[in-house]
Amino acid sequence: MERILFIGAIVILIFGPEKVPAIARTLGQWVAEFQKALHPAPPPAPLETPRPQSPARKKARPKRA
Repeated sequence: MERILFIGAIVILIFGPEKVPAIARTLGQWVAEFQKALHPAPPPAPLETPRPQSPARKKARPKRA
């Protein structure tokens, strides 16, 4: 825990308190991109294409005499 506070104090001394949020945001984006590269999302499931329906057959009517 003391190490993290020491590193934070050094960062504030070097970059100033105005730049620390931007540095933390950039570091967070880098970590997120690294995690995405290590564990890529599975590809989306393919969509099922509907089977074409055959046209309805007309029933032949018996001819009247």
